[in-house]
Amino acid sequence: MNLYQHLGLWLEARQGQICHRQLLLVSGPQAWTEDQAIKLTEGAGSSLWLGEKRNTRSTISNQSYQGFLGQEVAMVVYNAHSGFRANAAMAVSGMVQAGGLMVVLCPPLDTWPSTPDPEWQKRISFGFVEKLQQSLFIQALIKQTASDQSVAVLTPTAFRGTICTVNQCSDDTHICTTNQYTPSAEQHQAIQRIYSVATGHRHRPFVLSADRGRGKSSAIGMAAGQLIQQRGLQIVVTAPALRTVEQVFKHAQLLLPKAERSRSAITANKGSLRFIAPDELLLSRPTLDVLLIDEAAALPTHVVIALLEHYPRVVLCTTLHGYEGSGRGFELRVKAYLQTHKTQWRALHLSQPLRWCADDCLEAFWFDLMLMQEERHALPCSTDALTVVEIQKQQLLDDRKLARQIFQLLVSAHYQTSPDDLMRLYDAPEQHCFTLMQGKLVLGVALVLEEGGELLTPLANDIAGGKRRVNGHLLAQQLSFHAAQADYCQFTQWRISRIAIAPEHQRQGHGTRLLRAVLEKAASLKRDAVSTAFGANLDLLSFWQRAGFQFANLGLQAEVSSGEHSGQWVFPLSSAAQKSVQYIQQQGIADVAFHSDKSLSSLAPRLLSELLRQHHQTTEFTQLNYVEQFIAKSRSFGHCQRVLREFILQRMPQVCHLPSQLHDVLVLVLLQGKPYQYVGDYLRLTGKQQIEQCMRDALLQLIRSSGE
Repeated sequence: MNLYQHLGLWLEARQGQICHRQLLLVSGPQAWTEDQAIKLTEGAGSSLWLGEKRNTRSTISNQSYQGFLGQEVAMVVYNAHSGFRANAAMAVSGMVQAGGLMVVLCPPLDTWPSTPDPEWQKRISFGFVEKLQQSLFIQALIKQTASDQSVAVLTPTAFRGTICTVNQCSDDTHICTTNQYTPSAEQHQAIQRIYSVATGHRHRPFVLSADRGRGKSSAIGMAAGQLIQQRGLQIVVTAPALRTVEQVFKHAQLLLPKAERSRSAITANKGSLRFIAPDELLLSRPTLDVLLIDEAAALPTHVVIALLEHYPRVVLCTTLHGYEGSGRGFELRVKAYLQTHKTQWRALHLSQPLRWCADDCLEAFWFDLMLMQEERHALPCSTDALTVVEIQKQQLLDDRKLARQIFQLLVSAHYQTSPDDLMRLYDAPEQHCFTLMQGKLVLGVALVLEEGGELLTPLANDIAGGKRRVNGHLLAQQLSFHAAQADYCQFTQWRISRIAIAPEHQRQGHGTRLLRAVLEKAASLKRDAVSTAFGANLDLLSFWQRAGFQFANLGLQAEVSSGEHSGQWVFPLSSAAQKSVQYIQQQGIADVAFHSDKSLSSLAPRLLSELLRQHHQTTEFTQLNYVEQFIAKSRSFGHCQRVLREFILQRMPQVCHLPSQLHDVLVLVLLQGKPYQYVGDYLRLTGKQQIEQCMRDALLQLIRSSGE
């Protein structure tokens, strides 16, 4: 029997019984693998092809796959000859319907890790691609396929494959052949909880979480349909995109067959289900009975919290193992808010798969490869000594327990950590990984990226002049351009891209200890500077300033993902870098002062004053009499506003030490230009007289503290 007959019998046997979804790896020359995949799709029914395909353009790319999510097909073909991206592979694996196949086309297994990948140019920094000789991530993938008996492998000379029936792979005989529109027991419980949010006590949010394929979106759709059918409620669903909630509308309409349907709304029985984008929802704040937030973990935290504060009846749904990031950030941030401000909130987790069978082989393969198979557990206390260790990439391949600890800690610390980040952890030559260890336990992780130096020297003038940007080297290029300094991007630098401490071991000085070790290592290697960037808030600002990092620049637009302005901080190690950073800092602080009443007017007052603490005024202040006359009420605010602003800018360290209300009134009025109505609401002051008296008290304290 030749290999094609063997393959044919395997496919025929899978069709003759109830099987789990499986992965089929087709390994060989590109033209041959594509020919095999074309033959496979001809008999598969519905299919989707990611990557190149000869003689046709009916494919999608590694960048455009998101627009196709939510569909279900019998077969997905991922052509890794066109480049392999972990986010895309995990995402499209979720499109394979129960009993279907995911087919991955790849070079011969013995050469695949060293075969140049078009995706390397996108995920590896400029100048480092040539240093990547072997992909350890691909080696890990190959090891996984060899050890996982559910994976079938086809090469030009051989085929191996077992048939994974439900009974063979699981003791759970539940099979996904029941009516998919009849709610499961878990879904029924979720529907009841949503019904309670809509009809019971106010301010009791409900959080529904699940991995993909558990029927989360269909459950909220069925609940919406019931509420419209029985109560005629006005329901709004919001999500990152309209396509995200297609299943919500689909299952709502099943209960409302006579409803009027448009692309973004269903209307029936005087009630409705409408999709409104998150930004539009915050802007218009329409009247509604229930708000459904789907894929809440993919929305900025500040947006979710603002919606929770405005609407009294809210259901939040989130996917825990996402393909563009993790729901762990939602767990840490939004649930912390709920614990403090909405103490009557409730939660339910859906664990039973509905779109495929329990213990699904394809899902288990990708979860295991991406180190997401097990939940992270709290680390026990230990008497072992703490050590900081630089982890070599080969160690990650050889020690999966170590790799899993590191990646799960990164996932738990940052909600945007994705499978693509795991690929970079294995492969990026410019990335270093430092861990804080207690015995064999990983308590902390710091990821560090090489930037600048000789690689950017030929491009320095173009980078500083805004004519050129290369992949990677983020802060070396940003700060060089910001200050129009060609020399800055030529300094050899380390950028700390992530630093994470296990939640149960935070606020014990471990982050400082790990950071200090990174700085010492950078200094021993004669690096010129160490930099970092983060969404500016007081807690993070305090941590990095205590470590000696100097403010360099603040973005003028808030980040969509966090609602915070991204700032850059630098720890100069060489005298040349210190001189350059000092100039960059002066420019950055001057920019913050200039934009404080413009694009930075929404910053928290205390954060703004801390950023301006080292503001340097080039001219001597000579108009103290104006300040004194305002305090004495002999000069109106309008006739001395500019002078008062200059006065406090010269005394920002003293302003930072004022009591909270006195500090905030000066920053809000004089630096951020807020109207009196806003200031009164913010500080709970009534009217112009109270606000200006508060300002007089603050200014008088500043004069007395400086002995003027």
